[in-house]
Amino acid sequence: MSVQNLFLNVATRWPDTVALHEPATGQTLSFGDMQTALQGFGAFLAAQGVTPGARVGILADASIPYLIADYGSMVCGYVRVPFDPSLSVEELRNQISDADIAILLHDPTHAELAEQAAGATCVSLPKNWPISDAPTALTVSETALSTLASLNYTGAQQASQKRLCTRRAA
Repeated sequence: MSVQNLFLNVATRWPDTVALHEPATGQTLSFGDMQTALQGFGAFLAAQGVTPGARVGILADASIPYLIADYGSMVCGYVRVPFDPSLSVEELRNQISDADIAILLHDPTHAELAEQAAGATCVSLPKNWPISDAPTALTVSETALSTLASLNYTGAQQASQKRLCTRRAA
């Protein structure tokens, strides 16, 4: 089962059941609202000019907006690339370069780090996704369903080591 179908099936079966709860803010989303928010996220990326299959960097602390961006990237046919906010600017630049992201989404806490590391490709992560104005249906191509959904880095040195190995092989 694809991640798209998983979220759609859950939203259909339990639309009013709480899917996400953020204790720090008290914000909650039902499965139905979450499905709509995921679709709204896809519309948000399209409005930013990000094409399906592109890599979407996320630099943020755990929150509902982070989870919508995280799951929404995969659900809408993009590749999610979460970055560790504890990285230095140089480490983050190396990983961003290696990942070849189209956009870097960040929360307010990490805006300065995002701008220093990614420049013009960074965009502030909205706190709330449109619920009532989001499209009612999401079309994801068969190609998007069979391609990479997530690119994860396990440490700060990985990106620079990968480039070093690539240079030696050339």
